[in-house]
Amino acid sequence: MIEWGEVKDIKRKKAQILLNSLSSMCKNCNLCNFGKKRILQIENERELRKGDRVKILMPEGKSSYISFLTFGLPALILAGGAILSGKIFSGEEKQVLFTIGIFLGGLAISQVFSRLLMRKFLQNIKILEIVRK
Repeated sequence: MIEWGEVKDIKRKKAQILLNSLSSMCKNCNLCNFGKKRILQIENERELRKGDRVKILMPEGKSSYISFLTFGLPALILAGGAILSGKIFSGEEKQVLFTIGIFLGGLAISQVFSRLLMRKFLQNIKILEIVRK
């Protein structure tokens, strides 16, 4: 997937790029800032400057997987925790507390995995063209 963006800021050797277009995949996922301004933060290996326009090649196929880890896995863990707590505990209060605990633990784990995958995803982004301001 090819995207155009503009370098908005450079912080600690990382370039923050505001993506201009919304591809069809991104309209479905909205993982980058949930449909608002889509900002990518990548290593500034090409010495980008604020205001530069860049053409970016983003790898395809990983966004669905990352979306599932971010949103789907916690929902499955919540349902699984509710079912498991119903089997283990007889009191409603303990069932609710156990379910909430399992959900929060699963949410934390899924967030760690999605961030690791997102970091790997961002390493595969290639800058194809730079238009200096």
